[in-house]
Amino acid sequence: MPVAAGETGVEMWTSLLQFLLATGAVIAAAAWATRRLGRWLQPGRPTGIEVRSYVPLGGRRALCLVRLDDQELLLGVTDHEVRLLLRRSAPSDPPAPTDPEGDRA
Repeated sequence: MPVAAGETGVEMWTSLLQFLLATGAVIAAAAWATRRLGRWLQPGRPTGIEVRSYVPLGGRRALCLVRLDDQELLLGVTDHEVRLLLRRSAPSDPPAPTDPEGDRA
């Protein structure tokens, strides 16, 4: 950095420190604004879609039960395709969990 005419070493270091502090403040403000405003800039998640169950079958294959609005879809998923296996109307209330061993008290 060339020294301006009549500028001493202390003044040069003071100018450099002011420049670095101003640059840091601008970077901090940009990071804050990105975090704060980034929530509104991201596209919203689709509503009406819910993954109800996911069962890996091995070999990059899986079964996935998805609720889409008022329907349930059973999907077969591989690394090459997604295939609709079953479509049915979704129950209004989710079924209560059952104990496969029965009630043993």
